[in-house]
Amino acid sequence: MVIASKRLANCTEQNLRQISLSKIVRQVSPEDIATLAHLASVQVDQEDLAPLAVSLQQHLQSTELLLQVDLGDVLPGTEARWDV
Repeated sequence: MVIASKRLANCTEQNLRQISLSKIVRQVSPEDIATLAHLASVQVDQEDLAPLAVSLQQHLQSTELLLQVDLGDVLPGTEARWDV
């Protein structure tokens, strides 16, 4: 639907960063939103489908920078109160 799953299935973490998100994400249509809403058992009014499609596509396009981040050196830390 939104992501070309075959393309992603053949990608390693390294070459995933080299793929432009525009090659992965296609145009999100109101019909896609209606399908997703149906699958999630969420009621969405007809007039809200187009604005939600635009919002979802913008969100997916904004994640392109995240695909370029090298997470190899990340050492996530937590507050002591969450360490159990």
